[in-house]
Amino acid sequence: MVIREGINPEISFNHRDLDSFSADDFRQTAERLADAGLFDHVSCPLPGFASGAIDPQIRQVTVERLRGVFELATLFRPRSIVCHPSYDAKYYVSGEKLWLENSLETWRSLLAYLEGTETIIAMENVYERGPHQLAPLLDALDSPQVRFCFDTGHANAFGKRIVWRMAGEPRRPYR
Repeated sequence: MVIREGINPEISFNHRDLDSFSADDFRQTAERLADAGLFDHVSCPLPGFASGAIDPQIRQVTVERLRGVFELATLFRPRSIVCHPSYDAKYYVSGEKLWLENSLETWRSLLAYLEGTETIIAMENVYERGPHQLAPLLDALDSPQVRFCFDTGHANAFGKRIVWRMAGEPRRPYR
C-alpha cells in the first residue's frame, strides 16, 4: 500500500525488528522503496535507550542498538534519522554535565556512519523539560548533520513551564 499510494514512510526499528529480521530483509525493503522513488525517514527506538547513561554497561547496550539502526539506515539512505537523547532530570539528578559528556561520546561515534551522506540526525525532545538540556548537546556536536526536531506532544507531556492556550481560555502555565 505504501508503494501503491506513493507514501514516503518513516521507518522505525525496535528491538524485536533488530533481532527478528535479517539484513537481507531490510535490504529488499529498502530497494523496493528506492525503486518506487520513495524517500524515507528512520526513527530510532525510544524505550530503554540511554545515550548519556551514567552506567557504562547501559550506555554500551544503547550504542550497540543504535549502531544497528545506523547500519540499517545506510541501506535506506534516509533524509533523516530521528534520535532521542532522552535527558530525564529524574534519572540524572545533579548529573547533567556527566550525561552531556557521555551523550557526546555516543553521538560522535554514530556520526561516523553518516560520513559522505546527506542524512541528518534529528535530535528530538522527549523527557527534556526545556531547550537548556539539549542546546549544549547540539552546540557541542557542531555538525551540519545534526539538527533539532521539536515534538510538541513530548513538550506538552514532559516540558516544564510550557505556555499554551486553548480556544477562549487565558494563557496559563502547563505543569
